[in-house]
Amino acid sequence: MSVPHPGSDPNANLYAQLKRDVLERVPQITAVEYVPDETEATALRAIFDPN
Repeated sequence: MSVPHPGSDPNANLYAQLKRDVLERVPQITAVEYVPDETEATALRAIFDPN
């Protein structure tokens, strides 16, 4: 995948692509962040609007 990411996780590019192309397009999601942070990204966390 072509999205650069400073994280050390081998799936960092996948996380970046999911964050950009999928999660940010869902209207119920109010925020997406890397866990534990962008440098050491091992997962994504999404915050949903319950309304």
